[in-house]
Amino acid sequence: MAELEPLDADLDEELNNLELEARQAKAVRNGLIDYRPARAPAKQDASGPSSPVTAPIEPRESRSLEPNRSPASSARPVPIASRRAVHTTAASASFASPDWDALTAVFSPLTNEELISRLAGLAARVEAGESYDIIRDEFCAVSLSLNRLHLTPPRFRPALKGKRPPKPSPLPSTSALKSYPESDGRLSRDKQVIDLDWLHCAGKRDRIPEAGMEHLFANPRSLDWSIAEALAGKNWKPQTKAINSLCLSDTEQFQLAWLQEPRIKTRWNEISRCTPKVIATLKNRAERHPALRGDVDALARIWQVDELAPDAPWHLKTRLHQWILGTASPPWPTEKLREQSRRVKRHLHAGGFRKGAARGAAGALAGSAPHS
Repeated sequence: MAELEPLDADLDEELNNLELEARQAKAVRNGLIDYRPARAPAKQDASGPSSPVTAPIEPRESRSLEPNRSPASSARPVPIASRRAVHTTAASASFASPDWDALTAVFSPLTNEELISRLAGLAARVEAGESYDIIRDEFCAVSLSLNRLHLTPPRFRPALKGKRPPKPSPLPSTSALKSYPESDGRLSRDKQVIDLDWLHCAGKRDRIPEAGMEHLFANPRSLDWSIAEALAGKNWKPQTKAINSLCLSDTEQFQLAWLQEPRIKTRWNEISRCTPKVIATLKNRAERHPALRGDVDALARIWQVDELAPDAPWHLKTRLHQWILGTASPPWPTEKLREQSRRVKRHLHAGGFRKGAARGAAGALAGSAPHS
């Protein structure tokens, strides 16, 4: 079962502020770029003082981007040589932005299942302590390939978490915030661009009302990456971006990992909290009713659909169910989903499950489910 994305809008704002205050970004990308700040302080070494370095960021020569399907290769970052330098103000960091166009085709030969597996491996590496900057290109490339297959929305994929220390109380000073890795800010912005690309791949062509960003989705061939990055870099709350800037519907927000209103995110948190209890209740019922054995995860997914959009029409619920499954198979017939929904509600009620205040959105359960 895949974990849900961390939902802390305040922390995302703090990380963006930290990124804007930083004077110098570290060299990143596993040696794929040469990073030298515009004015580097003189350093002493065994051979004497060094002169200030003034060279800009330069990409290295191109290397093969062909994905390696070997399981042993999952521990190695994918080299992405084509980049463009993004220079912010003098008081902010200078760092290389992914070449989104080049990344879209890196993993195109892989299936949805292979891409999800690869993404889960990247999440495990970051969870084990590896910096996001090391796997950033691979994460973005895998995510863009999943967008183009359009089977598993960003919200239903394995969650990539930043290295966030416990949030102190009261709110620390600006200097104390420097303990947060700058890579967390890059992860937050990348997730927003990936969300926007998913919407474009889904056929969104709306003219958005945000001044200067009206044509974000206008090109049918590709998202406008520069506008997407500009919006992701704005130090605005998720609600401001999702509603004021993009006018996203609830159905659109359900699919996204970052661009969601607080009420939608609260639903996701509630469903994440309740899902283990749902599974445990169904397992207890399966001990009394052997016909349930093997169907527990499938029924839990159906419960998630009902909690995600309890008042939605059934044709929308079948789409949500297909997204949770992440399968290329046709959606279930509405009558089949309705019948299984009644089944899971009956067993949960008989098993004593009470959702309390949770009227939530669905968490992502990995893998396929029995269709019975």
